[in-house]
Amino acid sequence: MDNLLYTTRRRVLKLFPLATAVASIPAAAAAMPEPETPSVDAFLAKALPSERVRYHSNALLNAMAEMHPYAQGWRVETCHEQGVEFVLVVPALVKGEA
Repeated sequence: MDNLLYTTRRRVLKLFPLATAVASIPAAAAAMPEPETPSVDAFLAKALPSERVRYHSNALLNAMAEMHPYAQGWRVETCHEQGVEFVLVVPALVKGEA
């Protein structure tokens, strides 16, 4: 009988942290409000210049990919070193084009 109680106590002590963690998840999830989806204008208003460049170059990449669906693997290359500032949006080379 003593052995059975010791084993049961050990099991309870081992599972107690897990049980408390699982029990607290639904309460924590219910207490959290829905995250607000930021608008593009709000993002651009407080974005750094490099973030605005990345946003607009990715938008240009998406537009080019939509205009030319046959081209695959579009990519953006940006350079903003002293004296050389550009954004290049190009598709990947297809075999036989080079």
